[in-house]
Amino acid sequence: MKSSSPGELLEGQVGKALYDKGVLVDYQSKFRHKFVGGKPLGLGEIDAETPNFIIEVASGTKPGKQEQLLKFINNPTLNPDRKEVILFAPNMDKAQQIKSYEKLGVKVINTLDQLFLYGASRGGL
Repeated sequence: MKSSSPGELLEGQVGKALYDKGVLVDYQSKFRHKFVGGKPLGLGEIDAETPNFIIEVASGTKPGKQEQLLKFINNPTLNPDRKEVILFAPNMDKAQQIKSYEKLGVKVINTLDQLFLYGASRGGL
């Protein structure tokens, strides 16, 4: 991967790991719902999708993904199959922050090993 952005590098690592395991369904899918002034207005982007999960990747430690994650949970255009949403955030370790995401119904995962173990415990990624 040629990007210098930590977020893009991490997305690439997660996408490749899922691809290597044969479970990557889609990667960096952009959803647009209308055009304003001739330009597409984005509804959202899914970082990685497997048969059973939508995975949002976050490289930082700051909160701020709640609105986006709620869209993945509640918007039938982004998540027509009502897949479980995972926040893959290796730098997120504050219990209160993790708890706030889990209250939304989002599982927070810090490592690829945890991701694959969690997927296996839920019937497969």
